[in-house]
Amino acid sequence: FLSPIRWDLARAERTAHELERLECYYLEEPLAMYAFDDLAELCRRVTIPIAGGETNRGFHEFLWMMQKGAYDIIQPEVLFSGGITGCRKVAAVAEAFNKLVIPHNGGGRLGTIAHLHLVASWPNSPYMELLHDPPIGDHRHNWAMFKNPPVVEKGEVRMPQGPGLGVEIDPDLIQKG
Repeated sequence: FLSPIRWDLARAERTAHELERLECYYLEEPLAMYAFDDLAELCRRVTIPIAGGETNRGFHEFLWMMQKGAYDIIQPEVLFSGGITGCRKVAAVAEAFNKLVIPHNGGGRLGTIAHLHLVASWPNSPYMELLHDPPIGDHRHNWAMFKNPPVVEKGEVRMPQGPGLGVEIDPDLIQKG
């Protein structure tokens, strides 16, 4: 579901100031995906970090947004941003621009595991987005495909220790064509 409501810079700024008052950690995707000039202006006007980039594609778009100063927190998505290698490149440049990286995690399943490994390897990534809004967005449901899903305790995810990404897909759950 995509909302028909589009915020302008004034609406985004009002909302950001209210979220600052509520001590929220960051505001995600408050403006259109290529509104880099307005996003940069919003970053200058507010103290709450502005996050985004979850649907941007390709290294060039992330470089462009960082050159413009569009976000405080960069959110590449492994499914859109050139896979694991593409996300690694984005994070390295984000570090050079003194930006945090908290990858978007809309894909679930193997995408979540890939993000987990990436976040563990980035010095500028303090958190990982892990959707957990039961019953629909329960990470345990997304990880039911693994024989050895990661363990989540007290808001922390233990790094899988197996080969590759560390998880093994349950072959009984693979549909034979």
